[in-house]
Order: sequence, then C-alpha cells, then structure tokens
Amino acid sequence: MKPVLSSLFLFSLLFPLAASAQLEPPMHSFLRADANTDGAVDISDAAYTFSWLFLGADMPNCLDSADANDDGVINITDGIYTLAFLFTGGDPIPAPGITRCDLDPTDDQLHCVSYLPCRCGGITGGTCAKGQLCDRATGLCQGADIPGECVEVPEECPAINDPVCGCDGVTYRNDCERRRAGAMKASDGPCDGGCGGIRGIPCRDGEFCDHPVGQCDVLDAIGECEQIMRGCPDVWDPVCGCDGVTYSNDCERINARVQKDHDGACGPKRCGGIVGLLCDEGEYCDMPSDTCNAADMLGECVMVAENCPEIWDPVCGCDGRTYSSDCERIRAGVAKAGDGECGAVRNCGGFAGLLCEEGQYCDMPEDSCNFADMLGECVVVVEACPEIWDPVCGCDGVTYSNDCDRIRSRVPKAHDGACE
Repeated sequence: MKPVLSSLFLFSLLFPLAASAQLEPPMHSFLRADANTDGAVDISDAAYTFSWLFLGADMPNCLDSADANDDGVINITDGIYTLAFLFTGGDPIPAPGITRCDLDPTDDQLHCVSYLPCRCGGITGGTCAKGQLCDRATGLCQGADIPGECVEVPEECPAINDPVCGCDGVTYRNDCERRRAGAMKASDGPCDGGCGGIRGIPCRDGEFCDHPVGQCDVLDAIGECEQIMRGCPDVWDPVCGCDGVTYSNDCERINARVQKDHDGACGPKRCGGIVGLLCDEGEYCDMPSDTCNAADMLGECVMVAENCPEIWDPVCGCDGRTYSSDCERIRAGVAKAGDGECGAVRNCGGFAGLLCEEGQYCDMPEDSCNFADMLGECVVVVEACPEIWDPVCGCDGVTYSNDCDRIRSRVPKAHDGACE
C-alpha cells in the first residue's frame, strides 16, 4: 500500500491538478480551504481533496476554495496544509481566510464556478458580515430579490484609472472605489461612455479624454475616451491643436494628449484665454484691438522685432500712450486700444490697472466709490489750489473746499456739494 501512496504523492507533485486555462473564468467570493463548499473548514475538507485527487470524487465547484495554501495549483499538499492548520499549529490559511467571504487576491488559473455559503440577498435574504458588501453581478441594477456575494469593503484603494459605472450613475475611478462606496456595478468603463465634465470622469490608463472640436476654453467639457496609439500613419491630414500646434493628423494630436481646435493647419498661435496659453520666447501675446479691460481674452502670438522702421503710423496703446507704429507698441508689450493717436485724456485703472505718469492722479467717475475695477482719467495734481468755496464730497466722507483740493488729496468724488 505504501508504494501506491508514494506513487500517488509523486504524481500529484509532478502533475498538479490545477484548473485548466479557460476563457474568462467566473469570479466568486469564497472561504479558503473549504474544499467541499459547506461553509466550514474542518477535516472533511482535507478528506474531500484527497478523494477528488485519488478516488474519483466530483471536482469541487470552487477550485479557489480547495487551494488551501494559495499556490495556484491543487494537489496533495493542500489537504496536508489544511490538516496541519487544524491539528498541529500549521501556518494560517491565506486570504480571504476561513471566516469572511471575499474574492481571490491572487492572480492564478483557478476559478470558482459557484460557492453558495457566500451568497447573500435574493429571496433568502442572506446577510454579510460587518465591513462587507453584498455585491451583485455586473449589470443587475434592478430587482430586490437578486442574489449577490459577500465581498470585503476596502479601506483604501490603489490610484489607478480603470473606470467602472455604478448602478447609481456615478463613474468610479476603479472597481475598488465602487466597492468602497457600496454601489453595484452597472458596466465596465465610464457611465454613458463620457469622460471629463464637472466630475472629472477619468479614462483608463493608455487613453485620452478627447473633447468636442473647438472647445479649447471649456474646462468642464464632456469628451470621449480615445486610445493612445503606439504609432501613427505617415499621412498629412493636418489638424490644429488647442496648444496652437499643427499636427500632421488626428492620431498625432491624440498621442500628444492635446484637444482639437479645428481641422486644418493652425493660423497664428493662440495665447492667453482662461487657460493662460503661453507664447514662445521672443513672442508677445497680442490681444484683439480695443479689449484693454478683458482679463481672459484669447490673443495671437506675434514676433517681437529687434528694431522697428522709423515711420509715423500712430496707434494708441492700452496704457494710454501713443506709439509711432504697431511695431513699437508690440516691442513695448502693450495691447492696442485703437488706431491713431490717443486722445488728450489718458485712461487709467480698470482690470488692467493702468497707471498714470508721475505727478498725476487716476480720477474715477463721480459716484463710483465702491467700484474697484472702474476706468478713470489721469489728471494733473497741482501744487496749490485757489481759495474758493465750491464744496465737493469725497468718497472718504470728507467735504473738500473745491475739486482741486480733493484731487490733491487723491480721493475719488462721491458727489458735488458738501457731504451730509
């Protein structure tokens, strides 16, 4: 008899009975070492393993549960491991253990067709232990009597992008995050197939969230996940990216992870805007004419010349200065208020915070005391004022003898006449 057992032992070591590779084996929660799937780990489980291996008993419904030592194969050592744990103080049973149901944390070829002791919900209304979730199969969002399986609710999740859609309509970064939230799974991938948006729905690793064409300044646009390719075709079908770069085709743009502004090559490179696009060194972000007080306008990158021609083709800058030509204005790094010379009155203040020259004061329009971004006019501050009584009320609540005294004090005017 001993030679027979020895031969069986050697056979089981040399040719372990692991689950044959199957297409997408089912995943079910289970208790480790419960080979006969009766919900308890005892000597009968070791006996069942030996009977299956050597006496022709039925294959366990859950091979994962019969893999007592979690080495990815089932052989005589699993029965011995269970007996050692039960009777001789052997090593503990690997995760998920013998008291709480969960999925197999080990990536192996074993599978679990079914494991009834870990079933929950359904008509029988079985419950899970504290800290576990009764998780249904993917897509089974509706129905109060649908059975599920008890799985652990993780305390922390890995920072990986493998989005899934919950039955609550929320896209979770990965399946672990969904289980933490206690939501059932509707499908793999983002909900509605979208990405981005106000919630910042992510794509999987190796994908890019591509927004609709032309939405360069829409930070919360809903896009679609596009695969990043290893290589792109060598074709010329130019598209313009939101970074102002012309890409040879859409594949090259997606691989660069850049949104699309429009089909065809880019014109002048765009800059500024809500996202604050920058120009290259030696360029200036020139805003459209007469947009001096617009803080988030899109401009165009223009080259800054080292020298300008000596011509008189005046333009008025947003700083209130008259430049001899547009070239001189761009060299000074000033946006254009309009063609021609600036008027006699020079603007100041506003969103751009335009400054007056030394010896001048930026006087705001009357009754604009509480407006921080108003445009004013530069006025000269005189050294002495006439001794006349023509009272005006300043925004500081003080009555000044005349407007000249108020300007010398650099205080905006609330209204004509004495303060109340």
